[in-house]
Amino acid sequence: MDFENTIFGIVGYGLEGKSTHAWLKKHNAKNIFIFDEISHPNWEKIYHCTVIFRSPGVHPQKIQNALPLDWNGIITSNTNYFLEHSPTKNIIGITGTKGKGTTSTLIAKILEKSGKTVYLGGNIGTPIFDFYDDIKTDDFVVLEMSSFQLYDVKKSPAYCVLLRTDTEHLDWHNDTNDYRNAKKNIFAFQNPENILVYFGKSKEIDEMIQHAKSQKISVLSTKENNNIVWSDDEHIVYNHKKTTIKKSDIALRGNFQEENVFAAVAIVKQWDISDDDIIYVLKNFTGLPMRLEKIHEQNGKSYYNDSFSTIPETTISALSTFFSPVYLILGGSEKNSDFSHLASICANHPFLKKIYLIGITAPRIAEKLSAAGFHAYEYAINLQEIIEDFNHNSVAHASLLLSPACASFGMFTNYKQRGEEFVKTVKNI
Repeated sequence: MDFENTIFGIVGYGLEGKSTHAWLKKHNAKNIFIFDEISHPNWEKIYHCTVIFRSPGVHPQKIQNALPLDWNGIITSNTNYFLEHSPTKNIIGITGTKGKGTTSTLIAKILEKSGKTVYLGGNIGTPIFDFYDDIKTDDFVVLEMSSFQLYDVKKSPAYCVLLRTDTEHLDWHNDTNDYRNAKKNIFAFQNPENILVYFGKSKEIDEMIQHAKSQKISVLSTKENNNIVWSDDEHIVYNHKKTTIKKSDIALRGNFQEENVFAAVAIVKQWDISDDDIIYVLKNFTGLPMRLEKIHEQNGKSYYNDSFSTIPETTISALSTFFSPVYLILGGSEKNSDFSHLASICANHPFLKKIYLIGITAPRIAEKLSAAGFHAYEYAINLQEIIEDFNHNSVAHASLLLSPACASFGMFTNYKQRGEEFVKTVKNI
């Protein structure tokens, strides 16, 4: 790429947009226009650009709508650019509705423990261009990939993982098919030599991968066609061979984490990785921040930060790990999720004592809870009010779980701020 003579555009100036800007300047780009609704609203100049980098949160159609019909430049992203020009072929992409951050981290940690040089980035928080220039031929790059990042890629990683895929981001995608089609791009351009690990207990995923050209490895499958499955004596079996890895080695909270572990094992076993290295990581990795993270315990009461839970399915998974009294914080901004199943789970949960409802979605959740027969809920103004009520009125040995099943926009900037505010408020009170 001719950095000095190309006219670049960057659409969206968040974490990834700023990283792209710094990387282009590092490579002596002289002409860079930034287009951002908040800080750089210079949309009238976009037609001057010959190469436009799209940030993940910006829908490609929005860019197309701002361009004249005869514009003949290139719209790309740092994800697309990296996949097309990567210095290494050891690229592992992970996607799914939830679990991709945990799985990506597990894979990266296991590879690092085995002595390999690994870069972990993408949707998990570190933009690719932050480390692009440091990557060597034999290095490994592990990328957590969102539907936003995958939406318009033209090349797939050589190794990829497709985890459980539900429905999310219908405020951005046209519909569920649009969302799943974006996810499919992680393997759509693979060849028969490439590897696709997928969650093997889903009709939706079976339909998604039916035309995949790569070698397919199913996890959580039946023993009749298993690639990875628990054997009767609790060891993981990979490719019909028992490993020394036990279910009891997993430090992550919740049985639902097994699919993340299976997927990580399936990928790293493509190289000469020892069971000992895998076991070490599984025993020492307790999870990412704000994913069912126990943040405090006092007077016999516990506080869990699951702010990363932004859809009903992940809140259901979080609730499944509690076998003692639990009080739940639900609600946030609107993503057009269906709360019917979550309401049914709440109504039938033997240990769920009370639900605090917050945010724009609170009335809609309340309606579903009432219809399911659960009436022990109340509206709350803020986290401080909730925590004070929990501290004074909850039963002994109870847990307070922030697992909102919704995005956080409105009351908070994002799920991170929501989680940080929860931690701060808990510790202050």
